[in-house]
Amino acid sequence: MEHHEKSRALLRRDTLMEDFKQAISNCGLFQFEFTGYQFTWSNRRKDAANVQARLDRGFGNLALLQRWGNFTSNHLVAFSSDHHPILITSDNPQDANNSLPKGRRRFQFEEAWTTEVECSEVVCQSWQYTVSPIHNIANCASRLTRWSVQKFGQVPRKIKELWVRLGNLQSEPPSS
Repeated sequence: MEHHEKSRALLRRDTLMEDFKQAISNCGLFQFEFTGYQFTWSNRRKDAANVQARLDRGFGNLALLQRWGNFTSNHLVAFSSDHHPILITSDNPQDANNSLPKGRRRFQFEEAWTTEVECSEVVCQSWQYTVSPIHNIANCASRLTRWSVQKFGQVPRKIKELWVRLGNLQSEPPSS
């Protein structure tokens, strides 16, 4: 949409960008603000051959914005793609009502646990007392979470740190 949204290489003609902006306006769309690294695509080449551009964005119409509030496109870290994933979030207060209490994470079973013999032992021990299926599921989730921290450490924290590190590296100019 703008010349500064592309690094190096040939820039697009002004008329093409104006035509695109006009099409967006004709459709009644508004572009969401963004956070994160400015470019969303890279040709993944090194040094002077590297080209990056902001190709991916979020748009919404007036009805969407009136119903759900303002949106933000969060440019996330690219792991294996030449495009950065985008997470679009709303500032709608209704979203906050549907979330978990602060500090609580939703339980997620990790497939990697099944390679450990202790995992099945933890599950079996959790189901010894048949108070109710709901109670047993909650008990199992709690025990698996504690076991995972003891066995593997704070994996989510380590992953988050590595994602931040990867994001910092990806925002640097590519080098050989």
